[in-house]
Order: sequence, then C-alpha cells, then structure tokens
Amino acid sequence: MRFVYTIITVFSAVFYVLYKGDLSFYLLAFLLALPIILHIILAVGAAFLKIRVYCDSPVTERGKAASVKISVYNRSPLPVSSCSVKIRYKVSAPFEEELPFIHTAAVPLGGRTSETVSLNFLPKHCGTVSVSIKSVRLRDLMGLTSVRKKIGFSTQITVLPAVLPISAAVESNYVYSAESNVFSREKPGDDPSEIFMLREYRDGDRHNLIHWKLSGRSENFIVRELSKPVGSRLLIAADTGSCRSAEGADRVLDAAFSLSCSLAERGVAHTIALPCTGYGLRTAEISDADALYAEAAEISRSIKELEWTSSIAYIIEISDSAYIINSGFSRVIAVSERDGGAYADELSSVCGEARLTVICTSPRSLDEETDKESSETEFIYADAEKLSSDDFGYLGGTDAARE
Repeated sequence: MRFVYTIITVFSAVFYVLYKGDLSFYLLAFLLALPIILHIILAVGAAFLKIRVYCDSPVTERGKAASVKISVYNRSPLPVSSCSVKIRYKVSAPFEEELPFIHTAAVPLGGRTSETVSLNFLPKHCGTVSVSIKSVRLRDLMGLTSVRKKIGFSTQITVLPAVLPISAAVESNYVYSAESNVFSREKPGDDPSEIFMLREYRDGDRHNLIHWKLSGRSENFIVRELSKPVGSRLLIAADTGSCRSAEGADRVLDAAFSLSCSLAERGVAHTIALPCTGYGLRTAEISDADALYAEAAEISRSIKELEWTSSIAYIIEISDSAYIINSGFSRVIAVSERDGGAYADELSSVCGEARLTVICTSPRSLDEETDKESSETEFIYADAEKLSSDDFGYLGGTDAARE
C-alpha cells in the first residue's frame, strides 16, 4: 500500500506541474496531508487504547504449556487497522545459550472492540522463561505512519521438573528408610516411639493411648499424645554434575523430584541435595509437597548457578563430607547419569554407613554393560517415566530392574 501511495503521489505531482488545474492541486494537497491525518487518527486511537498484559501462571512444569496474554481494548469509535505487539523472551536452561527471541503479533481493532493476543510456550527444559513487552505499535491501513504506545511489562515463568507418580513397587522400598529420630516440640503426631505430651482423655481418643498407670492415680483418664518426626534419615542426591546436556539434566531432576514428591505426599520427611556453584551443596528438608515445590521453584530460578562440571560425590567430599556422615542418614539415593562400581565406591566413601542406591537415568546404560564391583550398592536403570510405570519390576539387589 505504501508503494501504491508513493506512485500516486508522484503521478499527481507530475500531473500538477504539466497540467495546472484545481483538480490536480486538490488531489496533490490531499495526498500530502493524508499521512498527517492518519497520524492524528492513530494518536487519538492510542490515547483511548487500554492494554492489559497478564500471565496465566508464573509457574509451570516442563512439557506443559504456559502463556502470556495481551488484552487490547479500543474505547474510541475510530478503528485501528493494525495493532502490532512485539514480545521479547529469553530461555534460561543448563547448557543452553540465553539468546533472546522475538515474537510479533498484529491484530486489527474495530471501534469500541477488544482483542486478545496470546503467546504460548511449551518449555522443553527446566529453568526460567523471561518475557518482556516494551510497547505496542499502531499502524494505519496503508502503512504510511505509526504510533508507539509504551507498556513496560516484564515477567518470569518458572519451569519446574516434570513430576510423575512413582510406582508403588519403587516407593515402598524407601518409606521404611525415612524414619526420623528427631521430633517436633510444637505439634503432635503418630510416632509411637516418642511421647509428645500427657493430657486428659477427650471423646474420640483411642483407648490404646490411655496411660493406665497414671490414670489410676487421677480422677480422669490420662492420654499419651505421640510425637511427630521432623528430621530425616533419607537423602535424595540429584547428581546434576554427571550431566553433559540439558536433556540429561532434565532426566536427573525429573526422577529426583518425582521420587521426592511421592514420599512427601505420603508424609515421609527426607532431604534433597544438589550441587551448586563453587563446589557447594544445596540441601533442603522436605516434609510435604508444598515444601518440595517451593524448593523446585528456587532450583529452577537459579538453575544457571548450579555446577554442571563435577560429580556430587566429589563436591561432597571436598566441601561438606561430614554433612552426610553426621546427619544420621540411613539411606542415600543418588540420581545420576553415571553408574558402575567405581562410581558407587566414590559415593560410598562419603556416605559412611548409609545404604546407597544409584538410580541411573542415562539411556545408554540400558544397553551397555557396566563394571559393578560394589555388592552393597543397588542399581536402578530408569528415568522418571519408567519409575512411574506400574509394571516396573523393582526387586532390589545390586543389579535391580535392569532390562
């Protein structure tokens, strides 16, 4: 349209020079004034334009869709031929370059009408997606002029690991290992090994909780309230240091957080650990699903700060080897892309007397024979999807569940 307008304007100017007359003068004057008139119309339309930008959910799981929506409402009776929205977004994931991407969407707006532009994401990797919209640009039908309206919107979508339900055959093998020897001083529970407090009997109390010896010395029945375990004797170590690709890191995080979520939903307290920058160790006590998702969100938001160049065994050994030994863990589950006896021995050296299980998520290990010299280490060859399968035949042992 702009090219056609230019040709008509040039033709009118030539026609006016060669054949001076009222018609050619009015036509030339109109064509010269047209961009100014269109610009004024757009400026008025921009003043009456109401824009709302929002995100359906600031948190999503890997592989699930997320979207940013721009709702544009034209309150004036004048139509806007094109409302162009330029959306800039950047993906932060391990082993991925943080290059910005630009998506442009244009919609026409009639008088007193509204339209919604939606940018949908399907994140492939754990991490974050940063989205920003600085302005929208209104253009006329011929593309001769435009008006910019500032917005200044920015948000961040956190992409969590994909959490899948764990097969009961795998889950039940770890529940007994998570019994705690630390109890809450604020809330009662149902652990018979520790008494929280003694109180008078109330309707609904179980009879087997009555303290008969003390009740015989009192006018009322005395009931024992049991304690609630708050400590953890089970450690899930997500060995992201063994990964060499974004896909590998996703498999390790998916399997570790899926297992953690399954235990948390059953009320089993445990600890989850990941390596971080500077050969440190990030640990978190997980007592319920809310605590797990809060930790997963923190990990995803700072995923670029994790150390991806060394194994978790090395990190623990040089920075905090006393942590595992002194915390009283009875079982350590290492989720890794590595396997073999050498790797198991390296982990065992820092796990103390804790029973060690290695869940290997690397697809290549399903076909390759590995050297397993340690007879005390259990090996499971599965990713989160396979661990969630009901027909996953986990039997325990040094070469468990290998296909």
